[in-house]
Amino acid sequence: MTPEQVLEVLRDGRYHSGSEIAKQQGATRARVWQCIEQLQSWGIEIWRVRGKGYRLSPDMELVERSAVLALLEGVAREQLKLADFALDIPSTNSHLLECPSVDGYSLMFAEHQSAGKGRHGRVWKSPLAQNLSFSIAKQVDHLSAIQALSLTVGQSVAQVLRDMGVPVQLKWPNDVYIDGKKAAGILVELKTMEDRSAKVVIGVGVNVNASYKAEDIAQQSTHINEWLAKPISRTELLAKLLNQIIADVDDHLAGGREALLKKWSIFDWLHGKDVNLLRAGEVVESGKAVGLDDLGSLLIENDDGEVSAIAHGEVSVRPK
Repeated sequence: MTPEQVLEVLRDGRYHSGSEIAKQQGATRARVWQCIEQLQSWGIEIWRVRGKGYRLSPDMELVERSAVLALLEGVAREQLKLADFALDIPSTNSHLLECPSVDGYSLMFAEHQSAGKGRHGRVWKSPLAQNLSFSIAKQVDHLSAIQALSLTVGQSVAQVLRDMGVPVQLKWPNDVYIDGKKAAGILVELKTMEDRSAKVVIGVGVNVNASYKAEDIAQQSTHINEWLAKPISRTELLAKLLNQIIADVDDHLAGGREALLKKWSIFDWLHGKDVNLLRAGEVVESGKAVGLDDLGSLLIENDDGEVSAIAHGEVSVRPK
């Protein structure tokens, strides 16, 4: 018996005695207690009442796979062919990179990642069962189709949150900001095949109930429910995000990239700000951010009025 199996028993929110769980799972009561201790060490709050048994804290919301799938609509309902949900894995992106491709989209959701990935090789950490960490994967025939895809996904996340009343903006290339603080991020990775096709994996991390940050940078962060009068459940938010992201990614891959990028100005947090472009920690260019070109590159205008198109790199706002 594993801790995950005990958690499945407790998901219904009712009390279950140790002997009941042991009998149901074909294990000893000592093993049940070991699993309970393991779950608690992961940050899962479990109540214990003598004579009644164990139950999850009412404040602990675990995302329900069946509930998420029931809320899918349109392209997401039609094209999501594989949906895996886990309590804890190293990285949802790494998992999908190694999984066989399917004819459509694959989803990997985890309540917790022990080695979640951020941009530029950073490790991102998030409390268990507080935020959203998931990845979707799709097989593509041509690498050119995925150009600026992370920007499209950033817009998808921003649109969902804006529709909920959250005042979100986007920091190029794909960080979701609220009041100048990071609330979500996207990481796109590729696995190329011998026939020159590729699997694209899109990782999304959204702060829902708790803020987090990369271990090696000082960056202010915030979370979604801090900005809502009525908190949204992670199950509902995950379904909303999947519906929007998969529909937009499908449009992007079908040739709609330029039309999607035209919406960037609605969310552009950098526009008009004085910025530095950094590579390997060094400032290589400075100027004013003036939007994007048709390929999704950031346009920076220097003091002489010359405009450069930046395809990659780290951008920071210069202090006034």
